[in-house]
Parts: sequence; structure tokens; C-alpha cells
Amino acid sequence: MAEHGFLACRTVVRGDNRREEWGLKEYCSKVISWKRLRKNELLDEFDKLCQIRHAIVHSSRILAGKNAVRLNIPPSSHKVLVKTGYAQLQECASICTSCVMAMNLKLFEEMITRWAIHWRKTDDFWNSIDENHSFTGIWDVFSSEIDRTDVQLAEMTKTKCKNAVKKEFHI
Repeated sequence: MAEHGFLACRTVVRGDNRREEWGLKEYCSKVISWKRLRKNELLDEFDKLCQIRHAIVHSSRILAGKNAVRLNIPPSSHKVLVKTGYAQLQECASICTSCVMAMNLKLFEEMITRWAIHWRKTDDFWNSIDENHSFTGIWDVFSSEIDRTDVQLAEMTKTKCKNAVKKEFHI
């Protein structure tokens, strides 16, 4: 899982070839088996942002044919230049932040499901004495002090979360 998480992060941050080849949602569906990501408006917006980023970074702001097709922009005999102002940059930042938060939530859900169900079924891996340690490892990766400003998130402590997970999965 760590390798896949790293590849997904690298895909988002660097836009490496895996994103170009499959798109982020297709990549996540193949690697982590998240079928429900296939129809996701946020990831569609992020994919559009990636197409625009490609034009800005790699094509001197000229929207290449492949990127235009993926953005459903009709063919033109003139060069299509990408122009971004402050408001558009703010919107891009908002899309990226929302995408990271959504992906982190999905990854957290996946890891908690593994902690609650799958890892417990693996005798040579699971040690009930280390249950708290393994939960803490997941919590520490996904718990953010920055996100604690949200009223709903601020109320959720590691202990409350672990108890809620145990209740949900009947542990």
C-alpha cells in the first residue's frame, strides 16, 4: 500500500506519466480498486486542471490538440492561449485542496477498513497487542492540525475515532 500511496501522491504533485496515461481516477481505480471514483465531479475538475497545467508548463501557454480534445474544446485554426488571473489561480488552488482532502479521506477509509477487517485476518501480520500502535500509525498519517480548525473535525480525537471504528465494524 505504501508504494501505491506514494505513486498516487507523485501522480498528483508531479503529474508523472501515470497520470497522463490513465488519468488520476483511472489510476486509483486500477491500483487501489476504488470503482466508485470513476464518476466523480471533483476528479473531473482536477483532470481539467491537469490539462490546463500541461499547456502552461509544457507548451508555453498554448493549448495542444490532445489537451483541447480532453477539455472538449472545438478545433480551431488559431492557437488557443491559456490565460490565468488571480481568481482563476484561487479556483485552481481550491480544486487541488479539495482533491487532496477527498483523496486523503478515501485513503483513510481504506486503511481503517484494512485495520478493522483485513489485517486482523492475517495471522502472521496481525498482533492484537499492537492494535493501538497500528491505529496510531494510520491516525498520525491522516490527522492534520491544519484541518482541526473545522468544528466537526476538531471534536474527533484519536480515541473517539478508534472507538467509532470499533463500533462500526463490531470489534
